[in-house]
Amino acid sequence: MDDAAAKAAGIYMVVSVGMVVANKEAVRRVEAGTLLLAIQQVATIVSALALHKLGLAQIRGEYRDVARWVPIGMLSGALLWTGMQAVKFASLSTLTVIRNASPLFLLAAERAMFGAHVTRAMIGSLSMILLGVIIYGA
Repeated sequence: MDDAAAKAAGIYMVVSVGMVVANKEAVRRVEAGTLLLAIQQVATIVSALALHKLGLAQIRGEYRDVARWVPIGMLSGALLWTGMQAVKFASLSTLTVIRNASPLFLLAAERAMFGAHVTRAMIGSLSMILLGVIIYGA
């Protein structure tokens, strides 16, 4: 992994943890997860448009491209909504363990959809994650 990838992954990790903790606290205080989700999505759109106007990000495409990708946006919204519900009802440690199990399913999907090469080391490390999830749940 090169320096840029390591830096991007590290920043993602910090932001991800910060977002989960902030959402947990916000849902606890406001008890309106769907409203919080809507506010976050509007803020994302406004931020993307502002970055585009400032020349720091580029938004390209035509309206037919937007129509073609709307289902992906809907799936993303569903992912965020279910995540907000999970944050509302589960402890952060439980969410972390469950999220750590997701690579097991992602590897299978990546293999089926994109023909990803799967090594014994990958299966071994994912098996250790699964073992950790089982131990945590016991």
